Amino acid sequence: MVSPKIDIVDFRPDGKGRGVIAIEDIEADEDLFSIPYDLVLSVKNSSLKNQIPDQIESLDPWLSLILVMMHESSKGETSRWSPYWKILPEHFDTLMYWSESELQELQGSAVITKVGKSTADTMFITALFPIIEARPELFGFSAQSLSNPEAANHLLQTAHRMATLIMAYAFDLEGENDTETPYQDGYLIDDEADPPKGMVPLADTLNADADRNNARLYHEDSMLIMKAVEAIKQGEEIYNHYGCLPRSDLLRRYGYITEHYKEFDVVEISTASIQNAANLCFGFSAASLDRRMKLAQRWDIWDDSFDLTRDCGERQQPHHGFEYGLLQTLQIHARCDEELDAMESMKAPPSAVVDPRVASLLTRVVVARREEFSTTLAEDVILLRKASGRRKQAIEVRLGEKEILASILQYLTEELKDTSVCKNMISNDDSRTKKRKL
Repeated sequence: MVSPKIDIVDFRPDGKGRGVIAIEDIEADEDLFSIPYDLVLSVKNSSLKNQIPDQIESLDPWLSLILVMMHESSKGETSRWSPYWKILPEHFDTLMYWSESELQELQGSAVITKVGKSTADTMFITALFPIIEARPELFGFSAQSLSNPEAANHLLQTAHRMATLIMAYAFDLEGENDTETPYQDGYLIDDEADPPKGMVPLADTLNADADRNNARLYHEDSMLIMKAVEAIKQGEEIYNHYGCLPRSDLLRRYGYITEHYKEFDVVEISTASIQNAANLCFGFSAASLDRRMKLAQRWDIWDDSFDLTRDCGERQQPHHGFEYGLLQTLQIHARCDEELDAMESMKAPPSAVVDPRVASLLTRVVVARREEFSTTLAEDVILLRKASGRRKQAIEVRLGEKEILASILQYLTEELKDTSVCKNMISNDDSRTKKRKL
């Protein structure tokens, strides 16, 4: 069922792809369209699961869907999803498809470490290629043609295309899931709780917008139903919502960014950088730092990294907007060895507060993080004025991260009673700009 009140519009001349608009006023909770489960492109609905059941069973939900999509795409007009294949994109702007020089524009952002093309290549070659080589006819090849190096490269590119389509367009198929799908380091990370996924025709035509989200996909007994979650006026576009993704992940997973996701920007700081700063601040030995790590692990607050967001430094927010675990980890690393002795007898971690020693240590961490970028905030403001395309997107991402760091440093300056050290460190960013010509 498709409501007569909606229509598909081609926004590609505006750089947005296709979308769905309301051609009549739509009321809240009104059904926009419904898709029977048996029309979803999924492992369950493909005949491949019956042809190689053991091999399909050996793969996680994500890789098994990639294999099914490679099989179905090779069938051409004989695939029941042939009309659907004809409208799915073949070219992408996700970070997996950026050149090395383009990726260097993101230097300093943690997202550059998550592209992982070589990791994805290895995953496809080791997990999928043996299955395809054993039954090449199921994927449009003969045993002889598959031995051609060009065929192997074609398979690899096809696997990347399917993975990108899944990352950008697939939906979870078992119950509603409001948590972010755990994609990382290329396309995904292993997660036993990750539900089966499927490509849902029409549902994936909706564009997404954090501020203007007005529709949501609901799971019923035998149907997937897209409903309006608020009234939609005639002529308005209908938007889905990806969740609270930072623009760096929006670019990595979907190949575009929008100002409406700016509020979700994050800067990642590693726990290793906290330990490095603690060593510089307090001269802790390696053994002392190891004690602190083990104590944080005992309290289950140790993590490889923490996120700094636009809420950090907002005094009206709980813990001034910082992650609870981050402040506790900083507390552990801002105390001398004698104080650590007392901490080790505690049953719970220290309070998550920003006291002067935590503020001083965090200042060093944030300044060091800022130095990982090759340009300053002020330089990026100027560069952005003349940038376009992928370079503009990259500058917007790194500029957003630098804005977060600058805001936090301003907050820390105000928190510290004796701000001389903090002011000296912060002013170094301005001196970097003065030493370079743009």
